[in-house]
Amino acid sequence: MSRYRIACLTSHPIQYQAPLFRYLANANDLELRVFFLSDFSLREYLDPGFGNAIKWDVPLLDGYEYQFLPAIGRTDRVSFWRPLAPGIGRAIREGQYDAVWVNGYAHQAALRMMLAARLAAVPVLFRGESHELSSSAGPVRRFAKRRLLPRLRTPLTAIE
Repeated sequence: MSRYRIACLTSHPIQYQAPLFRYLANANDLELRVFFLSDFSLREYLDPGFGNAIKWDVPLLDGYEYQFLPAIGRTDRVSFWRPLAPGIGRAIREGQYDAVWVNGYAHQAALRMMLAARLAAVPVLFRGESHELSSSAGPVRRFAKRRLLPRLRTPLTAIE
C-alpha cells in the first residue's frame, strides 16, 4: 500500500492542533510532515490578545514529524511579514508531497507555499478560520481575497 505524503504549514505549535497531527501521523496510509514558522509557543510567551503569559503544559511536538523552517528576522511573534521563511518552494519540491495542507493565509509564507504547490502541480488543502468575504475586511482586502485566493488553490484530484 502506498502512503500519501502530506506537507502541512502552520505558524507555530498550537495546543489544539497537536492531537490532530498525532492522529494523522498514526494513520497507516499517511505520511505527515508539519512545517512551522516559529517555536515561540514552546516557551512561556505573552499573548497580546489576552494580556497574559502563556506556557503550555501539554506536549506540542510529540508523535509526528515536524520541521521549523529557517527564519530571517524575529521568531518570537508571527505577523504577515515575520518571520521570513526562505526555502518553502525547495521544501515542497524536494519532499515530493502528494498534497500540501495550508492553515490560513494570514502569513506571506502560507501564500508562498500555496504558490509553490501550484507551480509543482501539487494539490492544496486549504483551511481557514474566516471566510474570504469576512465583513471585518475592508473593500480592498475583500477584492484581493476574491481575486487572488482562488488563483493560489489547486483543484483537488483523486490521489491514487
